[in-house]
Amino acid sequence: MLQTFQLELEMSNADERFVLIRHNGAYVKLYISTIVYLKAKGSSTVFHVKENDKAAEIRIYSSGYNIGYYKHAFGNLFYRIHAAYHINLTYFDYLCFNHTVVLKDPNRTKLPVGRTFYSKLLKFIKTGPTI
Repeated sequence: MLQTFQLELEMSNADERFVLIRHNGAYVKLYISTIVYLKAKGSSTVFHVKENDKAAEIRIYSSGYNIGYYKHAFGNLFYRIHAAYHINLTYFDYLCFNHTVVLKDPNRTKLPVGRTFYSKLLKFIKTGPTI
């Protein structure tokens, strides 16, 4: 299954990568650059997607695969901040002392950072992707 997903991820009509996810009986094409963050919900993954640049709208899609499936497929484009959250590093804005991440999406989303991930994220911010 992962090989099929990676193939879909690499297929592109231009220079932008996308993923096809099954949602409500149809396949939805999501450009990776529009995915703000992923949230684990049981054995499925919820995609929080920036709909367009002008509107402050985040559209939510759900997929039947677990979050680990997508983390491996997206590689270093996403960073795990919590057992339930992986953020798109493009949307990372800043890390608060109260273990919260603020994202550069239209809603200025705040997500919790797990205790075990806080120091790794802090190191990642200071030194870059050497973890």
